[in-house]
Amino acid sequence: MWAFDELSPLPVIRVSEDGEILAANPAAVRAFGPGAAPGSPIREVLGVFQEIDLQECVRDRSPIAFCASVAKESFKFWGIPDPDGGFVQVYAVDIPQSDRREEHHLVADLQQRMKELSCYHGLAEAVRTRLTVVEICQDLAALIPPAWRYPALGRGRVMLDGVAYVSEPFQITPWGQSAAIIASGVARGMVQVFYTEDPRIDPGDDIFLSAERRLLDTLARTLGEAIQRREAETEIRVKTVTLAQERNRFETILRSIGEGVVVTDATDHVLLMNPAAIQLLGIEDREPIGEDFLLLLRDDAFVQVWRKTAQRGIDFAKQDLKAGGSAERTLWVTRSRIPDLHRGQVGHVSILHDVTREREISRMKSDFVSSVSHELRTPMTSIKGFARTLLDRPGLDEAQRGKFLAIIDDQADRMIALIEELLVIARIESGHIVAERIPVDIPKLLARVVLALEVEALKKNILLRYTVTGELAKPLGDPEKIHIVLFNLAENAVKFCPPGGQVTMRAHSTVDWAVIRVEDTGIGIPQQEHGKIFDRFYRVHRPGAQDPGTGLGLYIVKEMLRLHGGQIDVESEVGSGTTFTVRLPLGTVQGATTAAAESVLEEDSNG
Repeated sequence: MWAFDELSPLPVIRVSEDGEILAANPAAVRAFGPGAAPGSPIREVLGVFQEIDLQECVRDRSPIAFCASVAKESFKFWGIPDPDGGFVQVYAVDIPQSDRREEHHLVADLQQRMKELSCYHGLAEAVRTRLTVVEICQDLAALIPPAWRYPALGRGRVMLDGVAYVSEPFQITPWGQSAAIIASGVARGMVQVFYTEDPRIDPGDDIFLSAERRLLDTLARTLGEAIQRREAETEIRVKTVTLAQERNRFETILRSIGEGVVVTDATDHVLLMNPAAIQLLGIEDREPIGEDFLLLLRDDAFVQVWRKTAQRGIDFAKQDLKAGGSAERTLWVTRSRIPDLHRGQVGHVSILHDVTREREISRMKSDFVSSVSHELRTPMTSIKGFARTLLDRPGLDEAQRGKFLAIIDDQADRMIALIEELLVIARIESGHIVAERIPVDIPKLLARVVLALEVEALKKNILLRYTVTGELAKPLGDPEKIHIVLFNLAENAVKFCPPGGQVTMRAHSTVDWAVIRVEDTGIGIPQQEHGKIFDRFYRVHRPGAQDPGTGLGLYIVKEMLRLHGGQIDVESEVGSGTTFTVRLPLGTVQGATTAAAESVLEEDSNG
């Protein structure tokens, strides 16, 4: 669990996934007022959190970052979810100081853990290399202060068999904690740490972190075990196993972090890389410990930034990195220096965040705006042009006038259809759309679809028909919304089918489902696009061409089926046509329609 930094000069608030403030440090109370107290809803204290989905942040373990104004002051907020779940720790920095505080608080926690690991390693090295227990105790006393949160104030002491081994300069103060050294079941002394002054801002806060308590207990326990092994003339291998266990625990913590984490040494060789980083970089076939990190990357621009900043001894944040194996990803990389990784050597810890989806959504939205603008501009231009003609030429003959009015009416219908589509999306996203539950006559809906698309199909000489096989049970649902599903699928089939092609809608029942298949002999959909076509705003990208539309039709289809508990699948290959299969669950009220219903566009104009 993340430690809560009461002493931070920055405002820090711990918030539950339900939006309740669990803790707030004094800096947060000063910045945001006395309302920022445990038990208060964060959305009442900071209205900007009305827009933040804390539950999604906790569930996905995905950090959030945003700017907002509070009481005429501007702040930049970071929300870091606890790796164990349950809450988000929110850090705030006033905008003028943000450039100096870009480092992620997760990095600070990792640096603290790296200091703990360095302390463990130092004690292990002392046990392995030192000839006497006295030398081990002297080394441990010196290792203790740098591993604590306030190393400048820290003092270490090891008491063993009545003899004291201390760090220099040493001072006993009221602000200390101890852990007993137990060897062979007997208390032999203590491992202690003291602060030369009280570092707390609030006297009610804990001086030491719980992780520091565990670290002290581990050091005392490890020393006791080493003494016991020395006295029993056992092998040092046991201590190596203990150290390996501590490293495994640290790696387990990293494995629980959703972001990629890479620790490199001064020569850019990998010391540690968690599974998330391995996956993001597309090197799942191995664990690249000891390899040159920069040789694992394919982004030359990023490598140049890395080397240039490393030479100057500076960090960077949110640097783009193109990475990945079979599928290219865009990552944000934040790198921070570790000044004393081991025995004075400088290292780096890098946090990798996958922003591929965010970039794709941004591109899709841009395409959507462009498409909607085009879709609206075209009918508006036609309406404006023909209306102006009618106004400027009052003596136009009736045939021409009727033709122009028909075009205006058709283009107005086109605009209305687009606006209706946008309104449906708005209702879906607001959660205000509901579905009726009445028996639905599927053949009747199929006939309506054929009739509605009759003219468009005739223009392209496309055979449009539907068939019903066997006794078709009536699913319970909303007829108009199911009509939207079938119409959109059939309209797409006609739109992407070349002249002289065929579009067939087939319906039948199974025990649990009413099944409708919409088949066409059109241009097909590339295999790699199948998983994306139901996304909002998405349009299939074809070399040298752009599919028409706004990218909303199939998204609406998916959402309408979701309201009914239905399913949709797609089968398609480029040049071989496309088949969409819709499944609607059958309710308790069922009707039957005898097979033999078939509608062929050229023969049945009544549907």
